[in-house]
Amino acid sequence: MVLDEGALGPTSSLSIGYGNWQFTPNGGTAVDSDFGVAGASSVTFSQGQPTTVNTVIAFDAARGPGILALVNSDGSVLATWPILG
Repeated sequence: MVLDEGALGPTSSLSIGYGNWQFTPNGGTAVDSDFGVAGASSVTFSQGQPTTVNTVIAFDAARGPGILALVNSDGSVLATWPILG
């Protein structure tokens, strides 16, 4: 992920945590990610600061194809990725 630093002010930051991810299996209902899998619980981007963090998220769903979504705090979808699983 590459952050457009022009979108952040000098004192603002962008934080993405486990609660910002959702997986919808093909033909199923959306499942939120689970806490405490491995690594950092959130990733924070701040203007002019390097961000290097690893984290693993998991979903309580059968392995298979679907859509992974990055969800805003208001519930709107910011980005999606197809999972071919």
